[in-house]
Amino acid sequence: MTFFREHEINYSTQLIGYDEAPSTWKTDYKKEYTNLPDGSYIFKVWGKDYAGNISGPITFSFRITPPWWKTWWFQVLSYLLFLTLIFTSFKVITAQKEKKQFAILEKKRLIERERFRISKDMHDTIGSSLTRIAMLSDIISNSFEKNRVVDDELNSIKKRINLIGQISREIIDEMNEIIWALSPKHDDIQSLIFYLHHYTNKMIEQSNIQLHFHFPESIEEYKLSPEERRNIFLIFKEAINNLVKYSKARTVTVSFIIENKNLNFEIIDDGVGFSELNPLDNKIPRFGLNNMKERANSIGAVLVIDSSYSKGTKIYFSLDLK
Repeated sequence: MTFFREHEINYSTQLIGYDEAPSTWKTDYKKEYTNLPDGSYIFKVWGKDYAGNISGPITFSFRITPPWWKTWWFQVLSYLLFLTLIFTSFKVITAQKEKKQFAILEKKRLIERERFRISKDMHDTIGSSLTRIAMLSDIISNSFEKNRVVDDELNSIKKRINLIGQISREIIDEMNEIIWALSPKHDDIQSLIFYLHHYTNKMIEQSNIQLHFHFPESIEEYKLSPEERRNIFLIFKEAINNLVKYSKARTVTVSFIIENKNLNFEIIDDGVGFSELNPLDNKIPRFGLNNMKERANSIGAVLVIDSSYSKGTKIYFSLDLK
């Protein structure tokens, strides 16, 4: 290529790594690139004179370094920092959960200790005092019997003393129920079933009702909350009391079943039955039935009472043990 008639010289360029092909021939000898990505490039230039003679290419190699936030060391550090943040967050969350669980367990332990203390104090103080009252009333009543006092006023005193003894024994029974409900030693299902069995026997033996009580031979160790245990007992107690007072039943069958993490029991009698739909039926302890349903709802349990005249009554209870 000759530089004769220089103003007619044309140029073609290509930036390897950016341009896909050489540019068209132009007389402009300048070439500008803006916003080139970081990387390695080779710039090529060809020249063509007025006669069509081509020379070149002339090459120039250069490299554009990336900004610091795109360097490999920064990306590695960022990745390590990200992993560190994730690990630290995980440790912090785990520590918070463990701390919260520990606080819950500690609170539960303190509550159980307080429950045990209250039940023990009630037994040692109020219980012993009521027992003494009942014993003294029996002694005085027996003294009246031995002396065969016939005076009306003294007989009236004797009746009042007997009433004091009866009320004291009833209070002792009720207090023993409260102590049982408070004591954390009885938070498992097995203790609950055994206590309900004992309670049912005590109530039924005062009547002519034949009792059939069924429960599993082996009982898994499920824990109940104090609220669950107390409400189950009060529902069961109300059902048995109503049965003894109103049912006129000859037989009653109580069955406890534990399956699929559910505690279920049924109380079935062959008594006279009743109808909740009849507002004139005064044999129905409506307040007690409503209390039973409210107690079941309060612990998320299912309670179904099925009864009709001359066909007896069936009470079904189910609690998800979670």
